[in-house]
Amino acid sequence: MLDTHKNWSGLAEKVHAKLKEMYRATGQTEKFGDMLKTMVVTQSRMDFYKEYKDFVPKQQWKDALVELLNSITKWDFRMDVLAYENMTDELYVSFCRVFSIGPSFFYFKRYGKALCPKYNAEFVKMFVEYLDGAMERASNRKEYRNVVREAGGLLKYEGGLPEVNRLKISWLSRFKNRPAMKDELEKM
Repeated sequence: MLDTHKNWSGLAEKVHAKLKEMYRATGQTEKFGDMLKTMVVTQSRMDFYKEYKDFVPKQQWKDALVELLNSITKWDFRMDVLAYENMTDELYVSFCRVFSIGPSFFYFKRYGKALCPKYNAEFVKMFVEYLDGAMERASNRKEYRNVVREAGGLLKYEGGLPEVNRLKISWLSRFKNRPAMKDELEKM
C-alpha cells in the first residue's frame, strides 16, 4: 500500500500536465492559467514559473506575483522566485528567517550573489557566524575540510578575506587540540 501512495504525486503531476495541454489546445485560457499556477505551487519548478509569468499579462503580473508568493509553501522555491525577480529585500527577510531556524551552506552558496549587492555586510556577518558554528561542531578531518572549503566561498564577497583570516586565527587559538583542523587550515 505504501508503494501506491509514493506514486500519487507522480500521477498528479502527469494529470496536471495533460490537463494543462488540453486547456491550451481547446483555448480554455482561464483554466490553462489556473492549472499552470497550480503546477507552479505544487511542483515548485522554475520552468513552470517562467511559463506562468509569460502567460500572465504584464499589467497584472505584480498582483499575480504577490498572490503566487503567498501560495508557495516550499521556502527554497519561494527564495528562488524572489532571487529571480530581484526582490532583494524580501529575499533578505526570507534568508534571515531560514538562517535563524538553522543555517546551511546551501543557502549562502545559492543566494549570496542575489543578496550581496545590497546586503553584503549583513550577509558576510551571517556567513562568518555560520562558519564559526560549523567549525565549533566539527569533530573530524572530513568535517574540518568541509568547513575550510566552505570558508573559501566567503572570499567571493567584499570583506570576506579579512573575515576568513580572522576566523583562521580564532580557530587556531580556540581549538589548539585539533591537529587535523590545523592541517586543513594550512591548506587554505
